[in-house]
Amino acid sequence: LTEFSGIAAGYSRLSEDDRVLQFATLNFDGFVEQLYPALTHGATVVLRGAELWDSGRLYAEIIRQGITLADLPTAYWNLFLLDCLAAGPRSYGALRQIHIGGEAMPLDGPAQWLKAGLGHVRLLNTYGPTEATVVSSVLDCTRGEETIGATASPIGRSLPGRALYVLDRDLNLAPLGAVGELYIGSQCGLARAYLNRPLLTAERFVPDPFGGDRLYRTGDLARYRADGVIEYVGRVDHQVKIRGFRIELGEIEALLLAQDGVRETLVLAADNQLVAYLVAAEQDAEALKTLLREQLPDYMVPAHLIFLERMPLNPNGKLDRQALPKPDTSQAQQDWVAPVTELE
Repeated sequence: LTEFSGIAAGYSRLSEDDRVLQFATLNFDGFVEQLYPALTHGATVVLRGAELWDSGRLYAEIIRQGITLADLPTAYWNLFLLDCLAAGPRSYGALRQIHIGGEAMPLDGPAQWLKAGLGHVRLLNTYGPTEATVVSSVLDCTRGEETIGATASPIGRSLPGRALYVLDRDLNLAPLGAVGELYIGSQCGLARAYLNRPLLTAERFVPDPFGGDRLYRTGDLARYRADGVIEYVGRVDHQVKIRGFRIELGEIEALLLAQDGVRETLVLAADNQLVAYLVAAEQDAEALKTLLREQLPDYMVPAHLIFLERMPLNPNGKLDRQALPKPDTSQAQQDWVAPVTELE
């Protein structure tokens, strides 16, 4: 814990003058990052409480309580950023740094951060599963240049004491730029096992072929860029098969986000169909489908587009997938046409 607190204080540039927001609840691994480094370095911890603040309340508390550093889930931060853009130029008090993590950072996020007048507030994109003690890599996105030309969310370089490998199915290093699964090794902070789950432990914690003790298999797809930055491509278990075609849902989400007026999106597979959830200024499903058909094969065009006022969040500020509305499949059933010939 002491070593982790020192590492976290290093990338946070933490000092005893800081006032750190305790945003995460006790049952979430981000709680560790937000509490212990601050307390062990003499900083002040500002408790959020049980209520999930909306972004307006967050801004008010930043000003009222003099918060200097906050660690936020990416989905929640995105809502805060949209409100900052809408509000225009305003003071952010003593705020000097924001960390985001837990979900993929939108590629236009750093540019929008600057556009909102927050270039003086350091923006760190952090990555790390619970099994590797909260944070394994960090990327400073303050200048807005880190995502230029990127096609997947960059998550930075490994922190001291961590080793991040992109490996193929045989645990060989993937070539530069090739997509593989991300594995994490650590001299400290890597969990040893799942309690009373030997099969899952054997699946996720594997012998380290590079001389260490063991590696943690994250289930995340990633690739190394030529500059040494790792890009997060998606989840292994978020790859789906529709009509026999293997699809990476993140590719569809990236294209949807590139359309004018689309602020947030999530694509899921349900009942052998693709469903896209969108927060968008315009809600013309057919026009959007037409645009998608021009750039995607037919099997990658979502059968359902569901527009929401905002994405549902759980008490920790992360996307709540269970709260998403189910698509109406009745129309799809009416459009089904029976085969005419034996070949059909």
